[in-house]
Amino acid sequence: MNQQAPPDGNTTTGPKALAIISIVFAMAIMFYSLRIYTRLRPANKLDTSDYFISGAVIAEIIVFSAMAAAVTKGFGRHNYYLTAKDKVNIFRCLFCIEVLGLWVLSLARISVACMLLRLDKAMFTSWKVILWIAIVFQLGAAFGSNICQFIRCRPLHAMWDVVPHAKCWDPIESWIYGYVFAGISIGSDLTFAIMPMFFVWKLNRPLLERILITVLMALGLFATGAAVLKLYYLRAYNLTVNDSLRTMVVLFIWCRIEEFVLITSACAPFLKSPIEQILNRFGVPMFKNKTRELNSLHFANDSN
Repeated sequence: MNQQAPPDGNTTTGPKALAIISIVFAMAIMFYSLRIYTRLRPANKLDTSDYFISGAVIAEIIVFSAMAAAVTKGFGRHNYYLTAKDKVNIFRCLFCIEVLGLWVLSLARISVACMLLRLDKAMFTSWKVILWIAIVFQLGAAFGSNICQFIRCRPLHAMWDVVPHAKCWDPIESWIYGYVFAGISIGSDLTFAIMPMFFVWKLNRPLLERILITVLMALGLFATGAAVLKLYYLRAYNLTVNDSLRTMVVLFIWCRIEEFVLITSACAPFLKSPIEQILNRFGVPMFKNKTRELNSLHFANDSN
């Protein structure tokens, strides 16, 4: 081994990274659970948007589990201290994360689009067309990403193992792929954070209530910020450097944060009713009226 031992010894950043994303993951699960709880109350039922966000949560649970498994195998340690078997196990986990990660983002965005499609009276036909195009685009992006991931190396297991005579993309091609889909994430997150505002402000509801809904739905802007940081740290995603499995940890943190925040922002608008009740207890005057939840068709019927 020609590498020089790292000055900080056999340390790891993996557990710290896992602790950070665990906190945000717990928040996303809490928002999702509250959403499903409010949706299953009497006179409410699950619809397409709930199924899509549930799919995103299931995929995210698998992604989080793979991330935890990668950390236990040594993800976050210096490559110098990792055995060949450790690296194979880590890269296998990371491949699973890459395959499912973009599906989490796409399914969460599709959930938001399906929710907006229910506000029939608040949108024109052109907006419906835009939303359907956005849904198709998200599905296409997820499938396109998976196709790229499965053809990057031939045979496929060269993605995580050393295979003689394997043919894989060179680093430039991998960077191009990474930057393209990171750019798609930034544009999509920004679009799905801003688009709902055009519908909310057409609703015939009190001003403060519309502000509350707008703020809840604008949480997606934090996902945009995470996607921008993900793009910034993408340069660390270089498997040819000596310490790739340590430098990649920051990138993977921001990837997971983007996913968690997007799930949270897709669920947040459905918590309008509980938040209204809390504000009523503090005497906020514009929430004294009878609550009409985003969960129900009454919300859609309040549009102009």
